[in-house]
Amino acid sequence: MGVRSGAYPAVPGQHDSIAHAFPVRPRGPSRAKTGVGVANCGGGSGTEVVSASAFEFPRRSHSATRGLSSPMDPDEALARALQEEEDRAAAAAILAADRDIGGKHARQAAFGARLESGVKTALAFEDPLAQASALSVVPVDRLEAEAAALVTESEAAASDAASDGDGAVKPKPLSREDALLLRTLRWFKLEFFTWCDKPKCKTCQNADVRHEGMSEPTPDEHAHGAGRVETYRCPLCSAVTRFPRYNDAVKLLETRAGRCGEWANAFTLICRSLGYDARWCMDWTDHVWTEVWSVSQRRWLHCDSCENVCDKPLLYEVGWGKKLSYVIGFGADDVVDVTRRYVADYARCLRERRGECDEAWLAKTTRGLTDRLRAGRSNPDELDELRRRDAGEADELHRAGTDVPPPDVPFDDLPGRTTGSLAWRAARGELGKGKQAAESTDGGGVSTDDDITREARESTRKKVAPVDNSLVIAAANKYSTSTTPEQRDTMGRLLRNLVKEPGNPKYRRVKMSNAKIAYAVGGDTFGKQLLVALGFTARDEPEHGLVFSLGDAEADISAVVPSLETAMKRLKEEDATVAENGDSEEVKAEKAALERMIRAEFDKIMETENLTPNEAAMKALNTVRERVSRR
Repeated sequence: MGVRSGAYPAVPGQHDSIAHAFPVRPRGPSRAKTGVGVANCGGGSGTEVVSASAFEFPRRSHSATRGLSSPMDPDEALARALQEEEDRAAAAAILAADRDIGGKHARQAAFGARLESGVKTALAFEDPLAQASALSVVPVDRLEAEAAALVTESEAAASDAASDGDGAVKPKPLSREDALLLRTLRWFKLEFFTWCDKPKCKTCQNADVRHEGMSEPTPDEHAHGAGRVETYRCPLCSAVTRFPRYNDAVKLLETRAGRCGEWANAFTLICRSLGYDARWCMDWTDHVWTEVWSVSQRRWLHCDSCENVCDKPLLYEVGWGKKLSYVIGFGADDVVDVTRRYVADYARCLRERRGECDEAWLAKTTRGLTDRLRAGRSNPDELDELRRRDAGEADELHRAGTDVPPPDVPFDDLPGRTTGSLAWRAARGELGKGKQAAESTDGGGVSTDDDITREARESTRKKVAPVDNSLVIAAANKYSTSTTPEQRDTMGRLLRNLVKEPGNPKYRRVKMSNAKIAYAVGGDTFGKQLLVALGFTARDEPEHGLVFSLGDAEADISAVVPSLETAMKRLKEEDATVAENGDSEEVKAEKAALERMIRAEFDKIMETENLTPNEAAMKALNTVRERVSRR
C-alpha cells in the first residue's frame, strides 16, 4: 500500500472600493457538500467554473488525514479569521470582473476562481466516507497479487541486466507501491470505467441516439454535482435519454461512465482510498488527469486513467499535439503549477501561450493556497517532509521543459489520443502525428491513417459562400451601439484571428462555453446576429455546448474575408468614438444605480439564504441582470 504523507486574493486595486459593500454576516449551520467543485473538463462538458473562494477548509480528522489533530487551536482560529477576510475579497472580485471583463484584473479573477474550485475538488477526495466507498469497489487482494508478480518480474529483469556488464544504465526493480499503482491503473481502464461519447437509449438500447441539447439538472442530479445535463433522442423509439455530467466522485463509482473529467475524478478518489498521495491535475486546454507521489522514486508520477498511461508527461504535447498553457496540480497539501513537467519547451510556452495572468501573481497565489491547506498540520515531521518534497519538485520542474524533443521522437511511445470517437478526436486535433492504430470507442474498430486522410479530404470539399455585406454592416452597427469597449475588443480579436490565419480551423469555431466569449457575444449584445451575418452557423455540441462555426475545418473562407474586415473596421470606429467622448453623465448615473441594486440584492440574500459571500454575490448579479432585462 502506498504511504500517505501527511481565495484567491482580491483583484489588485479593487478590494478597497467594493469589499465594504459585502460584510460577512453570520451564517446558519454549515451545509454538507458532496462532490467536487469543477464541472467535468475535457472530454466534453466544457469547464464550468464553480467559484469556491468562500468555502471553509474542513478540519482534518484522524481517519481522513493521517492522524492530524482536529480540535480548533489558536492557529486555526487565526486561519479562519483570515479566510473570512478573503471571502469578502472574493465577492468583490466577482463584481470587479463583471465591470472589467476584458482586462487583466478580470482574467486573474477568473483564473483565481478556477484555482479555488480546484482546491475544493481536491478536498472532496479527503472525505473518509468517500474513500471508504471507493475502497469497497476495488479488488484490492487481486491487484496486490498482480502487483507482487510484477515486482518479481522487474527484479528478474534488473538482475539479468546487471549480469550483462555492458556499462549501460540498469533498470531498477519496481517498488510494491508503484507496481500496485500500475495494476490499479490497468484495472480501472480495462474493467471498471467506461468511456461515453453518448449514452445508449434508455428504452431500446439503441446506440445511435441524437444530441438534442442541454437540460437543467434535477434536484437529485444537482446534489451529485451535475451542473449540466446532455439530452439525446432515439430515432427509433423517440425516447429521451439524459446524460448528467456528474462531478461527485462517489456517484461516479456507481455510474462508471463518462469522459475525462469523470475518469479523473473517480480514479483520483480511488488512489486516495488506497493510501497514495494524489493530485487532481487540470489542463487549461480541456483535459484532466492524476499525479501520484512515488515514495520509492521521490517524485510525482503522471497517471492518465483514460489512456492507461503512467509517467509519460509529454504525451499530450508530443503525442496528441496539444498546445498546453497552464497545468495546475491540486492536492490535499498543495497547489502547484506543474506546466513545466508537461511541455518540452517551456520558454516558448511562456512566450506564446501564458497570458491569462501575471506569473508573479500565479506563483504567489498557489503558494498562498498551499499554506492555507497546510495550516491545520501541527506535526513538525510531516511539515518537514512536505518541505523536502517541495524543494525536490521545484528543482525537478526547473530542469524540465528546457529541451525540445529531437525530430526522431518515438511517436509510437507517445501516440495520439485513443479515447473517444474518431470524429471527436479529430475535431479536437488530438489524433497525433505518428503512424498508429488508435482504437475508436464508438465502433470498437480500428482507425488507420488512410481513414483519417479520407475524412480530411472530404472535409475540404465545402467552401463558405460570400455574404451580403449590407447585412454585415447593419449587424456590426447594431453590435457596436449595444456593447462596451471590452466586448468590442473581444469580438474584434475573434474576427482579426480569422483574417490573419484563415487556414487555422480553431479560429473558425466560437465556443460559448468560454466565459469571456459568452460575455462578448451573448446576452443583449447582438453578437450572435453579427456572427450569423458573417456566415457562421450555430449548433449545440455535447463537448462544448453552443458553438458557432464558419465552414468545416479545411473550408475556403476567402470569400468572407472582406466582410470580416468591414465588421472589424466598424467595431474599431465605435471604439474610437467612445474613447474620445467617454461615458456620459447619464451612463455614469445608470452604472451607479445598477451597483446600488446589486449591493442591496446581496444584503438581502445574505440575510435570508445560507450562502457564502461568493455565492451570494454571483446570485445578486444574475438576479439584477434578469430584472433589468425585463424592463
